[in-house]
Amino acid sequence: MKASEFEAKFEAGEDLTPNLDLSRARRPNRVPSNPFRSRDEVAER
Repeated sequence: MKASEFEAKFEAGEDLTPNLDLSRARRPNRVPSNPFRSRDEVAER
């Protein structure tokens, strides 16, 4: 699909999910959250 076709579908509000390759999607610079982090930091004080 050309970028112009993709943009036209996006502007029309169509669902673009079937056109995306999500198998290789990643979220750069995302640090895994630790739910116990704040509690541990308080315990160290």
